[in-house]
Amino acid sequence: MKRPLWIQRRHRLVRRFDGRFTWLAGGAAGALGLVFLRVLELERVGIGLLLAGAILLLYRRTAVLDGEARSLTSGWGLLVPWRTVVRSVESMDLVELEVETQVYRGRGGVSVYEYYPVTLSGPKGPLRLDRLQGDRQEARRLARQVSRLLAVRYCDRTVDPPLKLLPSQLDESLGQRYLRTGEALDEPRKPDGCHAVYRETPESLAVHIPRAGLASFWGTLGIMAAMAVLAACMYASSQGASFYWSRLGEMGWLVAVVAVMAAYPLWLAWKLDHLVETVRLDRFGLKVDSTMEGHLEIPLQELRELVVIDKSSTVDSMKGKPIQPYRAGVLSAGTDLTDICAGRALEREELDYLHSLLLQRIVAFARQHAGG
Repeated sequence: MKRPLWIQRRHRLVRRFDGRFTWLAGGAAGALGLVFLRVLELERVGIGLLLAGAILLLYRRTAVLDGEARSLTSGWGLLVPWRTVVRSVESMDLVELEVETQVYRGRGGVSVYEYYPVTLSGPKGPLRLDRLQGDRQEARRLARQVSRLLAVRYCDRTVDPPLKLLPSQLDESLGQRYLRTGEALDEPRKPDGCHAVYRETPESLAVHIPRAGLASFWGTLGIMAAMAVLAACMYASSQGASFYWSRLGEMGWLVAVVAVMAAYPLWLAWKLDHLVETVRLDRFGLKVDSTMEGHLEIPLQELRELVVIDKSSTVDSMKGKPIQPYRAGVLSAGTDLTDICAGRALEREELDYLHSLLLQRIVAFARQHAGG
């Protein structure tokens, strides 16, 4: 389980600095700066990139939500906060989790980014606590923590219909919530041509999802190799008659940067191509075995949600590319601390069927437990 971004310390929620992006961007800028200085001998560009890299590596952002003082203190700076702002949350009575999708069109095609804002609302208007890119799990965890800390209502608008809970209802398991509300469940209807294999017994359910084939490893490798050859040819052409192929050894920094940039896409393509998943449910818990994520398990008394997350916009933006992270979406099961996902290789109709099938069994197990 990854380390949470917001950490609870008694009556406070503290946002730790997550430097993955800034460190990656700063390191890449610094490495490119060295390439421009040592290999291409372009001092101005090289020094500019080194300075940009240093600033990114030193940047810090802080935030503290105080439940006793009913205040939000935020700040930013290099290594230490240079400026802080304190806002009151005394009148806030609702915390909302939402999803925003932004589409960017460029020469490389269409890119889709998902953002998850967590916002406090009250009579004086909204106050945004955070806006997390592509991490619904962390955003949902934060919203639930805020609801408990400030004793305010909770609303998750990333699901349809929106999930609205009182702070006292956040500790209910998914099965208990359905028993309390008496919400009727649709009868699962198995679609034709299912990709997964389903094995049902009165006490358990096992679903085997065979190889996904969501990416082309060799296609991705070919694209990376072609880009590397093109970069080398462009460099050789820029040097004209003064270039000798024996000088390629001096391009070690450039080769290293290209290798680092290619490592993740190649790893992801291999994993998505060979992805195999098994989902198991019994009266004790929900388990997922994945060749990408390993073995993950949630006890049913800790299960808070089971939803299908639509990824159609992401799928549309990735059409024609060698890496497609989803067929249509993903099934997400969550606790207060973590989420587990499955079903990347399934079409939307089958994802909905798997969701209905699991939900029906979860409520049945909860009813059996309540009946003794």
